[in-house]
Amino acid sequence: QGTLFGKNTTGGAVLFKTNRPQEKFEGKVMARAGNYDRSDVEVVVNVPLTDTLFTRFSGAVVKRDGYMKNVVDGKKYTDENRTSGIAQLRWLASDTVTVDLNVNYAETDQMTRGQRCQIAPGVVGWQVALREPLFQGAFGKSGGELCAESQALDSDEFMSDLVTTYYSENTGASGTVEWEINDSLVFKSVTAWRNTESRDDSDLDAIRAPLLANTDSLHKDAKGRNTDQYSQEFQLLGEALDGKINWVTGLFYFEEEGDSRRVGLLGPWQVANLGPAGQIINY
Repeated sequence: QGTLFGKNTTGGAVLFKTNRPQEKFEGKVMARAGNYDRSDVEVVVNVPLTDTLFTRFSGAVVKRDGYMKNVVDGKKYTDENRTSGIAQLRWLASDTVTVDLNVNYAETDQMTRGQRCQIAPGVVGWQVALREPLFQGAFGKSGGELCAESQALDSDEFMSDLVTTYYSENTGASGTVEWEINDSLVFKSVTAWRNTESRDDSDLDAIRAPLLANTDSLHKDAKGRNTDQYSQEFQLLGEALDGKINWVTGLFYFEEEGDSRRVGLLGPWQVANLGPAGQIINY
């Protein structure tokens, strides 16, 4: 499987294959509603343009309100808010050549999941002596007592001193040309591009005091991820010995360019300016 799907899939792969455009007109609409203002819609329509040119369009919207309450800011987290769409074109250039074009887009804009504080028994970190006077002065409680507050909350409640969110926008395009050279030999070319913009903010301590966090957007030095991927693949597939042996060979090129700056915050002495003394920047 590593030959077909990459070096990291030798232990197995799950292949999701999009339905291709076809020669007949068809469509489908699915809607779902539920509690927490759940409202999902999926639409698919297949439109043949000529005897050799077909199109297929699909889109989906998934929305649901959050059900976990942050007792610090009163907002609901763990919601769902996703939008996606695919446009496809299939051209039967000849009896032996097929061209498939695909353009797709997906966006996710959600609040993150709430977490629960948990103390590791018998472990005392180097920060304890520094943070405890600050916790006592600001909250009148120790770090352990703040953690106990988190543990005592109801199952649909949590604590976070940050407004933690997740955002992702993916845009992609691909072109596949398949040429059936003869009954036992097929040549395939796959060209693809994908752009990903994303950012997320995570409160790692799950208490109402500023202690540990990672962010792509809340810090003045943070920068969300922006990645471009380019790939080109050539495959030659064939049979031998009257179909007793199937073989594949080819070439694959992949290039990725990315830019991001994720900031780790180490508090509580970094609340005011979140300056360099308490941050860990990973490039």
